[in-house]
Amino acid sequence: MTLRKAEKKMEFVEKEMEFMQKCAELADGNVYCRQSSLVEKLLLDEVFTWDDVDNLNEHFNARHLINGNCNDCGARTEIDGDTELCKTCFKETWEDQEIYEWWVVSDWLREKLRDKGQAILENDYGAWWGRRTTGQAIKMDGVIREIAKELLESENTEKPL
Repeated sequence: MTLRKAEKKMEFVEKEMEFMQKCAELADGNVYCRQSSLVEKLLLDEVFTWDDVDNLNEHFNARHLINGNCNDCGARTEIDGDTELCKTCFKETWEDQEIYEWWVVSDWLREKLRDKGQAILENDYGAWWGRRTTGQAIKMDGVIREIAKELLESENTEKPL
């Protein structure tokens, strides 16, 4: 391995370690406790309802738009890259997100998650993030990684030269 390749590899490893550290800091400092049983019981007892959940439905994903033909109506337009449906057909097939866990998070993270289309339940009793994954560390969730990446990018652009 040449010296230049070794330096590039080391630079990559350092950036990846910085990124993973940011993900861990984000999760550790802003995700407080899991309250899945409590929220599910309160929903079951109709203390509050699914209508109270923001972003319960999947949204037309503007980050993954591509030009193409809608798989349903055939219109040539911008389509969702995941479903390959135009916005009109996508709305007709909206389904509720599957929530696996409910977490109490900081106000700051709650708003970031809401902006990313994550399910948020907020009412007089509190506020919770409806986590759509389970079985892995929260710092590994795609949405947490996305927020961490944005934070690192903004920190790097704000650093003086």
